[in-house]
Amino acid sequence: LHPRVRRQRQMCIRDRSYIARTYFNKSRAWLSQRINGLMIHGKEVQFTYEEKQTLLQALRDIGKRIERTAQVIEQTL
Repeated sequence: LHPRVRRQRQMCIRDRSYIARTYFNKSRAWLSQRINGLMIHGKEVQFTYEEKQTLLQALRDIGKRIERTAQVIEQTL
């Protein structure tokens, strides 16, 4: 992915263990390798098209949960 997109992903994806386990059934290391575009066996690892779709859905799902939580807090003000 483009370096700018990679930086933005690094900033917004903090709980990689949760995302990796919940949405990919993989380890945090697996997810981090793809987010950071690490070289494994001389080749940069990347998300497949399907994995990108899964990541997109995961981030949207987490965003919805955060918004619902914010609304609950807002109602207590």
